[in-house]
Amino acid sequence: MAQSLIFSQPPVHGGEHDPDAVKFNQRLVDKLKYCKEVLVSIRMASATGSAVPEESEAMGAGLAVAPSGSKVPLR
Repeated sequence: MAQSLIFSQPPVHGGEHDPDAVKFNQRLVDKLKYCKEVLVSIRMASATGSAVPEESEAMGAGLAVAPSGSKVPLR
């Protein structure tokens, strides 16, 4: 997949590839791999029906709404 992205760009000067384009494409591939890992871990957690207590408590705290309609500050 990474090679198909690298070679999809037209070559610059005598068959060489633009280093910035190669770096950009590699970052996109790395992000896609990370997203796939996250989705697989979500799928596995859903299949087993269990979650790590610390993670589920931390996620619930992020969803809490402060009293009097004020917003919870985000980092």
